[in-house]
Amino acid sequence: MTGGTRTAPGRRTLRETITLVCVLALVPLAPAAVLSVRVVERLWCADGELVVVGSALYAPILRQAADDYTAACPDSRILIDTGESAEGLQRLADGAAARDGSPELLAVSDGPRGHGLPHLREKLFASAAFSLVVNPEAGVTDLSRQQISDIHAGRITSWAQVGGNDVPISPVRHDDSTARRILDHRILGRPESAGSRCEDAPACAPRADGEVLRGIAADPGGLGCAEAEAAAEHPGVRPLRIDGELAPEESTDLGRYPLRQAGFAYVREDAALTSLATSFLNYLANNPSDR
Repeated sequence: MTGGTRTAPGRRTLRETITLVCVLALVPLAPAAVLSVRVVERLWCADGELVVVGSALYAPILRQAADDYTAACPDSRILIDTGESAEGLQRLADGAAARDGSPELLAVSDGPRGHGLPHLREKLFASAAFSLVVNPEAGVTDLSRQQISDIHAGRITSWAQVGGNDVPISPVRHDDSTARRILDHRILGRPESAGSRCEDAPACAPRADGEVLRGIAADPGGLGCAEAEAAAEHPGVRPLRIDGELAPEESTDLGRYPLRQAGFAYVREDAALTSLATSFLNYLANNPSDR
């Protein structure tokens, strides 16, 4: 680190903002004029280099956050080196506070760390729920985790095999989307992937929820995964219960529902309050993501 934190350029202090509002309040406005004043929490920039380790589920979120942070704080450098939650947390816990210019560490995990790794500070930075969705012609309302696994493994090919109509099951293509990664990790038991094989190919861009849901609505055997709110509002599709549970209406009330994303970020307790790790931890917590 090269020392200390500073306020990002272009941010006003609270006193300056209040003064601006008071001055504008005295200025006569034209009848059609609309005044909008937004108070933005100050971003405290820290210099140096940070390596983010842990769950690859959050790599897209973290890359965007790192780009935004370093754009506002150009003397910082943030490298995203994600893989698995447990590996990243252990790497952080086993490390020491950054000294002599060595990179600092911040870890992210899919859910709280538990009780085995003390001496870490944590903050929630991502929270969302997803729904497994079918076309109503499938004739099903509930699937077990085992049935979902069997469908994706090709052992179940008709909705009649799980109590539905005699319609072939037709999973939609998701590509490298958050919904697919959550389904793979939470239901199918596949390891967290460090990245997409077609990450840089325009032809492999992930399909948006709307496109996935439209595909399911148009296919009597359609099956896919999308954000719970989008699925609940889309006509022509039916969100399924998983082991009797529907996706919660509030992403902050995820409980034991399996298709959920609750991301936590961690720094060591001995990380300085002026460190880049602490600054980026606070930035993630103050700019939460639902994707």
